[in-house]
Amino acid sequence: MSIEQQETEDQRAGKKVNLDGEFRKSTASGSTNCVEVAKSADGTVRVKDSKSVDSAILTFNHDEWKAFLAGVHNGEFDIE
Repeated sequence: MSIEQQETEDQRAGKKVNLDGEFRKSTASGSTNCVEVAKSADGTVRVKDSKSVDSAILTFNHDEWKAFLAGVHNGEFDIE
């Protein structure tokens, strides 16, 4: 079982989960689209959907996160 799967199971069981960094909600999320990110001490970035407590926490290493953000800034993920 991965760390992320264990953390999700612990969250469902009501156990406190140590995620290092505090989750921050995107200001663009609004009231119904709640995306949050947290950066751990080791540089790992975690992403979660705060309105869906049963959903998994996605984990990215530093290089993956930088590549994703570069794609966002370059408009590679625009869907409109």
